Amino acid sequence: MRAAFALFFLAVLALRPAAGETPGQPLELSSRLVKLNIQDLSQDRVGRLVWRGGIELLSPDPAFGGLSGLWLAPDARRAVMVSDEGRWVAVSLVYDDDGDLVGAGDARIGALLDAAGRDLGGDKVAGDAEALLVLPDGSALVSFERVHRIARYPGLPPAGVPVDLAIPAGHAPKANEGLEGLARLPDGRLLALSEGLTAERVGATVWQGAMTAGPGLPTSAADWQAFHLPQDADLAPVEAALGPEGVWLYWLERGWSPIGGIRVKLKRAPLATLQPGALLQPEELAYLVAPLTADNYEGLWLRRGPSGETLVTILSDDNFQDVQRTLLLQFELTDQ
Repeated sequence: MRAAFALFFLAVLALRPAAGETPGQPLELSSRLVKLNIQDLSQDRVGRLVWRGGIELLSPDPAFGGLSGLWLAPDARRAVMVSDEGRWVAVSLVYDDDGDLVGAGDARIGALLDAAGRDLGGDKVAGDAEALLVLPDGSALVSFERVHRIARYPGLPPAGVPVDLAIPAGHAPKANEGLEGLARLPDGRLLALSEGLTAERVGATVWQGAMTAGPGLPTSAADWQAFHLPQDADLAPVEAALGPEGVWLYWLERGWSPIGGIRVKLKRAPLATLQPGALLQPEELAYLVAPLTADNYEGLWLRRGPSGETLVTILSDDNFQDVQRTLLLQFELTDQ
């Protein structure tokens, strides 16, 4: 209980600007309700997930979009996200009396900086941020692809000058296949997932993940150890998160094809099976595909609800494309 309170206190401090300072700029933002299935408005369930509200985030500001990585405050009324054009966005979330997600507002936007203090706002190459993880000391890790790295920022929002950490070796041979997911395990180790991790075992149909050998932050590629996820058709892992029960590792896998469109699965595996070299045996929890509200989901957050239920929030990256949307969907995870 003390540890949970300490983490809450640090998270609040991390979001509090220094005296006389307000990070970023106000962002004009609105939201509108969405449904799980526009063709069947009565549908409120997919797999093990029960619908608990969803919204589309809208802004006329051309800097808004491309959001990946998701962090929610302990009361889930404030969210911070990072953009693949070198920015962060913070918004307030609104819930109805049942705790369902119904709106957003009070938004701010700011530029991410690199380790040299350069402004990355609008930089699709050096600023392609994909994952956001807050550590117990209140500092924030952001992973980038194209210019592959993990940057440690002094707090939330990630507005200061970061320090770069060591990344796994040989993890992303292609520019757009870098580190998409970060998580911190209960024993303090870091975990990373990438769209483009290559299999260590020749011919094996697996994706390679990585985790640090110990609880300290990595200082070299040798600090990372490999584990594996079974490959599921053309799906690739794009985000990871720990469950509030501290027993499961959850992750999103996404695929796209001209015929099938966007397809996203939520999976999980027991943390107890997460060992160096292990091939995880995932449990599929939900499969989002048209006519369901399927989009380019790249953010994932799990938390306890007020009644002890497990709530799952996912975020979609619109890629700054008119045919895609920035969506925040909330579900309740059921036992069956």
